[in-house]
Order: sequence, then C-alpha cells, then structure tokens
Amino acid sequence: MGPYRRSAGLLVAVLLAACQNPEDRAAKQRVFSPPPPDPVLERAKEAVDLSKLPVDDAYRLRVLGMLFPEVRARAGAGLFEVKEVLDVVRAGGNIHMEETGRIRFNARGEMDVELRTGPVEAMQLIFANEVLYLRNRSGSWRASRDPADERHYWSDQTYAALRTTTEMFNPVMELKQKGPETVDGRKGVAFDVSFKGAPKDPGVLGDPEDGGVGARLPDGGALFRAAQDRRRAYKGAEPQALKGVLVLDEQTGVPLKVDLTAVMKLPGRKTTDVSTMTIVLQSTITQVGKQVAIEPPGQAVEEISRKRVPLNPLDFADAGTTPGKPVAAPAAGGKGKPKPAEATPPPEEDEE
Repeated sequence: MGPYRRSAGLLVAVLLAACQNPEDRAAKQRVFSPPPPDPVLERAKEAVDLSKLPVDDAYRLRVLGMLFPEVRARAGAGLFEVKEVLDVVRAGGNIHMEETGRIRFNARGEMDVELRTGPVEAMQLIFANEVLYLRNRSGSWRASRDPADERHYWSDQTYAALRTTTEMFNPVMELKQKGPETVDGRKGVAFDVSFKGAPKDPGVLGDPEDGGVGARLPDGGALFRAAQDRRRAYKGAEPQALKGVLVLDEQTGVPLKVDLTAVMKLPGRKTTDVSTMTIVLQSTITQVGKQVAIEPPGQAVEEISRKRVPLNPLDFADAGTTPGKPVAAPAAGGKGKPKPAEATPPPEEDEE
C-alpha cells in the first residue's frame, strides 16, 4: 500500500501544480525568489573614472554625492572624520554654528557614529553584533528595534556635508587635477577646486506665494513671516566664491581628504538685507581597509517597555458594581457574597 499512497500523493501534487493560474505562479515566484540586489551596493562595484570629474558635472555630482553606505562598501573599513563651520552675517544678527562628526566602520557593517552640533546637541550610535544602540546628548544608551533605517539615516547625516555642498556649488565648481597625493598611506589624486564664471546677484525677496499668514497670531505673524523669509532666502541663495582641495582614492574613488571654503549670498526683503553665508568644510577618511572590532556600550536600556493597562483599574474595589457591567450570580444555595465580574481584557495589540 505504501508505494500506491506515495504515487497518489505525487499525482495530486502534479495536478494541483498544473491547475495553478499564471498569477499564482508569479506570486509564488515573488515570495520564494531571493531579494533584488541593493542598488547602492551595486553602484559600489562600479569603477570611478577620476579623469571625468573636471569635465562632467553630472558625473562629479554622482561621485562627490555618494551616500555613506556606498562609501562604506567601497572602502571596506575605515575612520571618517568631519568638521563643518557655518557663519551667516546679516543685518538682524550673525549666526555661527559648528558641527563635528565621526564614523568608525568595518566590513561586517558594524559602526560607531557620533554627530555633534554646537556645544550641547549630540547623537551617538553603535551598531555591533546585529544590535543598534543610540543615545542623545549624555543620556543613557538604548537598544533600538529598527537598526537598518536608523543606522543608515544617522551615518549618512554625519557624512552628508560634502554632498550638500556639492549640490549647492556644482554648477560653478571647477576642478583642476594637481597630481598624486598620499593620505594615510593610500594613493590618491588631488584636485584644486575654484569658482567657475562670475557670481550672480541674489536680488531681493518678494511676497510669499501663499499671501502670508491666514490665521490671527499674537505677534501679528511677524515671527512666522521671518521664518518663511529665511527658508526662501536659503532656496534663493547664489554662490559667490569657492576654493579648496579634494583628494580622491585612486582605487576606490572615495574622498580621502576634503578642504573647502564656500561663500553664498542670501536675498533679503531689501538690497541692504542681503546676508552672506560662509561654509568651511574639512573631512578625512583614514585607516581604509583596516578592520577593527566595534564594541557595544557597557549598559543599555530597552527602547520601549509596553504593558497592558486595564480599562478600569479600580474594578477590584467596587465588587463589579461599575454601572454598565453585569454582577455575577451568587454562589449555589444563596450563600456567600456575589463574585465581582471579571474585567474584560483590552483587545490584543500587535506589538512590534
């Protein structure tokens, strides 16, 4: 009987497979097929042609605007350090801001990230042994439930200064190849960076397209309009000057050294309100390819501790006589006190 049963089972399986429609087969293929390759990691396999940087604006933006996951994949391991200083000189008062960052990473995808803005704001991240730990300022380390998105977001935020500066100045950026230069033992190609063409006048700000404030605000909308003007001023800024040096790795194409000073003018309500913004950016990537262990912090707390809360926490005190709730029947024989009705538990929640 055994062989007959096996043959019958095989026949049924074949018939079921033959009866599947194309949509079912396509759905099965999507479910059981391996995930598509990561486009960022696929780009990391492409060789970088450094000779195209001075002549191809789009290619220069693509190379200098790499996301950090691509930089990490190209370098394999290393230490990235950056300092960016922003000074805005304007009629209403000057603004000075400093931001420093550091990323130590290895080939396992582990990383130790720190991003500091000003004297107080700080974010630290450690991804080790497939667990993500975060802390803000000098608070406690906490274990995160979303390691992929948070670590990629914060590491790229720490790395992003070269990309944002290139996006603002790429149309007026001129590169001239200087020759070979070594950074921390790595062979690189150095480029002089300068301003191309003549600077443009940013003009003046007009009225916002939405007509201003529609709601009645305590100050008449003055602060809101000022915030709107600042946002529109940054969008309408015009590059004025650019100089510095870039050194890109000869083998991987990652920027080993960045030293740039860039100046922009921001429009105001009047020509006398025009502001000047100066950006000084310095960064390095060292210890390329040198694998280091990323250690988790000594202590960490869970990010979220969830507990079910009863709908009526005082049920135990009213013997089940809360209005709208049934009172349990007395015990058999009429003896004893009625039992309080059991509180209906809250609906199950899908906890992440």
